[in-house]
Amino acid sequence: MVPAGRRNSALAAAVVAAAALMVSAALATSPPSTPEGPLDIAQLGAKGDGKSDSTKFILQAWKYACKATGTQKIVIPPGNYLTGALLLAGPCTSDIIIRLDGNLLGTGDLNGYKTNWIEVMHVNNFAINGHGTIDGQGPLVWSHNQCHKSYNCKILPNNRQ
Repeated sequence: MVPAGRRNSALAAAVVAAAALMVSAALATSPPSTPEGPLDIAQLGAKGDGKSDSTKFILQAWKYACKATGTQKIVIPPGNYLTGALLLAGPCTSDIIIRLDGNLLGTGDLNGYKTNWIEVMHVNNFAINGHGTIDGQGPLVWSHNQCHKSYNCKILPNNRQ
């Protein structure tokens, strides 16, 4: 039989080891952000080449920022970031600022959209600033409807409403 003192020490060591394992797993799956630093989508893996899909990196940054506290900044650095549908939904526990210095480009593939290209829902204290653009690339999809001939047509997700 193991003495009580040794049993408690072994149990304490097991608890500490389990806690350390959980912390390291959480750090490995969290985007690189601290209260002092922004979430940069390029550092998360987005390529500003205008060809690679950056949707998942923007949504990953949003998900993390929305669940954090305080003011969170998402940075879209200079470059051309192609995206599909972006649902930026809350409620969030933080204030969020998107610093848009690059260009968000809507994909011309309409299969990537269920409704609109960019939707922001149930979010308070949200701002977008910077020197970039939001470009739905309308000319790529305008031939998919007849809105220029009839007002009774489907609005495309890449168009402003």
